[in-house]
Amino acid sequence: MNLKFNRIAQTLAALTAVASAPAAMAADGTITFTGTLNATTCTITAGGGGTGTKNIAVEMPTVSASSLSASGDTAGLKPFSIKLSGCTGDATSVATHFENSGKVDQTTNRLKLDTGTGAAENVQIELLNKDRSQIKIAATSGNQESQKVALTGGGAQLDYHARYVATGVAKAGSVNTSIAYSLEYQ
Repeated sequence: MNLKFNRIAQTLAALTAVASAPAAMAADGTITFTGTLNATTCTITAGGGGTGTKNIAVEMPTVSASSLSASGDTAGLKPFSIKLSGCTGDATSVATHFENSGKVDQTTNRLKLDTGTGAAENVQIELLNKDRSQIKIAATSGNQESQKVALTGGGAQLDYHARYVATGVAKAGSVNTSIAYSLEYQ
């Protein structure tokens, strides 16, 4: 009986070893990641609100929903800035990268509004550079066409605009949305 028990134990041990062995797979290729970290840092003074304020509150102007009565209509152009000071390091320019999230319409490159009771409908927020060219916020880093600004005297100011854009006949209501951003130093 002891011999039978030993054979069963050996068989179970062998089966366990085979079952836990890693599966042999052939690699189809290699992915190589490259990048650069630089030592540049700046203090963010968002919209002139005070040193170290990284969050920006842009109060869009109140406009009539009738001014956004057809898809593509625009209204309520509002300027805002990201101010930088105390910059150290070897970068010579900076651009803003807007983070692509669930709030970004992948087709229009605009921000979708928060939905819910009392929310405006058929309207998005479009982000523009200082020259009023559209920023492609759905694009990857380096492809958003966000303006690049020189770092001079230890600082810079990145000027932007936001505006309403109709995606159909606008329905009056509250407008709320947001987007995260990061600075890209070159």
